[in-house]
Amino acid sequence: MTLAFLGIWAFRRTRGPDRQPPAIQHPAGDEPAARSTDPLKAVLGRWRRPDGGYVLEIIHVRPDGRAEVAYFNPAPIHVSRAEVKADGSKAVALVELRDVNYPGCLYRLTYDPADDQLRGDYFQAALEQTFEVVFVRANE
Repeated sequence: MTLAFLGIWAFRRTRGPDRQPPAIQHPAGDEPAARSTDPLKAVLGRWRRPDGGYVLEIIHVRPDGRAEVAYFNPAPIHVSRAEVKADGSKAVALVELRDVNYPGCLYRLTYDPADDQLRGDYFQAALEQTFEVVFVRANE
């Protein structure tokens, strides 16, 4: 009985809804840069969807557009592919999730420098539906 209680307590402690995703260490020179004039630097950092506990962290963008991205709901969800490319003064991000309950879900987001937000669509593959979403910069 005691062992079962400790197991449940440990699970809730590490995965409960009140737990924040772990902080990600950014490579040198890739610190988040809110309001940067470089759209590829402006998207770096932690972003939160106001409609839930979804967190997207853009850690690093390579010159070829491939990006290192983490996603949490609130536990980590596997990111199978991530790209961020400049489109004039804006950045466009494509993030594909492949994990349990995320069978190829896809975010297509554009950075809006005026509001410092990521806006776009989320394709929920299991439901075969697309939703409009917004991510705001998480000040943590």
